[in-house]
Amino acid sequence: MVYKSEGGSIYYKVSGPKDARAIVLTHGAGLHSGMFDKQVEALKSRFRVITWDMPGHGQSYKLDGELPVEKMSDIIIGILDELHIKNAVVGGQSLGSWVAQLTAILYPERVSGVVNISGTPIEKPTSKIAMYGFKAWLAISRLLPIGPMFRFTAKSKAVTQQARDFALDSMVGIGKKQFLFIIAGMLTAEGIKVPHGARKPMLITHGDHEMPKFVEKVCCQWHEATPGSSYFVIPNAGHNGNQDNPEAFNAALEQFLMSFDAS
Repeated sequence: MVYKSEGGSIYYKVSGPKDARAIVLTHGAGLHSGMFDKQVEALKSRFRVITWDMPGHGQSYKLDGELPVEKMSDIIIGILDELHIKNAVVGGQSLGSWVAQLTAILYPERVSGVVNISGTPIEKPTSKIAMYGFKAWLAISRLLPIGPMFRFTAKSKAVTQQARDFALDSMVGIGKKQFLFIIAGMLTAEGIKVPHGARKPMLITHGDHEMPKFVEKVCCQWHEATPGSSYFVIPNAGHNGNQDNPEAFNAALEQFLMSFDAS
């Protein structure tokens, strides 16, 4: 399906019964909605699952500048409006986690819960050391040939070959120009100012082989500082943990979805 956003056409997919509880899943930087195929299969008999491609990714419109992360929440709400869905659980992986959190903060009446996969709290600034590292990586990426850059990035995101192959294929499909627009947008998004974090039931997850390593530490601290949050370490998994070990992640996700009232 296609949603006509302010910037251009957004591809999205809907699975599951129309009257079922809804969940919207947002992929990470350089990937696309197909990263949630195993979650769609596991949930679609009992939930209405919406997955979508952010601008510059997958089948959505191409970028001519930095990814406007601050506008992604508006697209999610637009899709929900198009589907006549009153509220939904919102979830995301890495950059998609920021999008999910931002949606819950800006549109609290439309969000019933938040799922974070290898994400960090959007209201907390990334450490200066990590930001220097990201900016240096972006600068180096501009100079590297496309093949080695994408292969290195794919290998760092996942531990299973299948998940690595998916990441590599996704980035190759996007191309270097779009990928750099996306990463630049992610770095700009780090400066988004919000008054507080998402005040909704929350699942915080990450892989036990998380990379970059600081994500694991931040997620643990985030859980400890967030009353009522659920925390799950995905075994045998990296940054793209929902793909590395979908069985373990899906079990934790379903348990979380059934743990609170969505009304």
